[in-house]
Amino acid sequence: MSVTTNLSIRDALKLAETTTNDAIAYQQGKREASPIPTKQTQFLAGFEIPALSAAQDATNPKAQAIMAQLKEGAKDATALKALLTKHDLQPLAVLPSTIWNSMSKAAGLYQLTPQGNQVWFDANEVLKPVSERVNAAVRAIENSRFAIYLGVSASLWLCIVGYSAYYAGFEAALIRAIATFFFWLFFSDSFNVSQKKRQMMNSHEVVALVEAHRQAGTLPAKLWPDQVAPTEGTAVRITLPPAPAEVQEVLRKAAKLGLPLQVAAVPEAIGFQDDLVALLTKERAKQAEAERQAAEAARRDPIIFVQHGTATAILAQFGDFEVEEQLIEDAIRDGLFADA
Repeated sequence: MSVTTNLSIRDALKLAETTTNDAIAYQQGKREASPIPTKQTQFLAGFEIPALSAAQDATNPKAQAIMAQLKEGAKDATALKALLTKHDLQPLAVLPSTIWNSMSKAAGLYQLTPQGNQVWFDANEVLKPVSERVNAAVRAIENSRFAIYLGVSASLWLCIVGYSAYYAGFEAALIRAIATFFFWLFFSDSFNVSQKKRQMMNSHEVVALVEAHRQAGTLPAKLWPDQVAPTEGTAVRITLPPAPAEVQEVLRKAAKLGLPLQVAAVPEAIGFQDDLVALLTKERAKQAEAERQAAEAARRDPIIFVQHGTATAILAQFGDFEVEEQLIEDAIRDGLFADA
């Protein structure tokens, strides 16, 4: 049966720092290590996370590798402490980044690196389900419209053929040609989903996506699925809880360190100053246009080949365009029996 202990975040940080320092000291052989917690689970600031027990067996190869990494990290920790002291900053703890990142993720915190009040996210990844649903819906609509078009055109064509049967030769051919021209002119674009309709579908899907995650309280999880915000991509302005006076003073001093200031926060503490629906709708419009241009460019992409005697070698092909199977079969037959 596992034993759990509820710790404040400050106590949790101190525990992590002490345990790490003891493990490093043990590795260096300077002193006996304090007992490493054997609990399977503990609570940090109200969050249930795995206990810090990775270094229980110093004879284990994996543990030795961890200890070597911690020993190397101790040099950086010493340099960081010196820099903080120079700027009159007393940290709550100094930990190896791997341990801090693990603690932060296990506690459900999101790591952000704001510039001003802006952070970034990958809009393409966020909008992937929107793109998939809209593109699938467009294909379904266009395929069904095309099927209807073929059925109607076949029926009308039979009527035209029957009507033209009363005329002979040139007159019959002229009637069919005129009817075909006007019929195709009228229906050629009817099965394509208009750009305006696509925009409406995209907007609807974006609203549904944002509202679903807003109501579920999972917007940060959608924007940053690995709980770490990237430092490039699509910018969004955020809001955080007001900082107390003593924290404001720490921030003023930390701004002079020359290091990026980062924040780790629970999702409930992260608000959005920008309208995410408008922001993502704009990004989806850019994405859709890029998809359209890529589809058009794919059909223009060439195939590179060389010929020697009666043989042809296809060397390279880029792009993605389709060829009807019947055309391939006809080409094979014509190629094989071209001189027959």
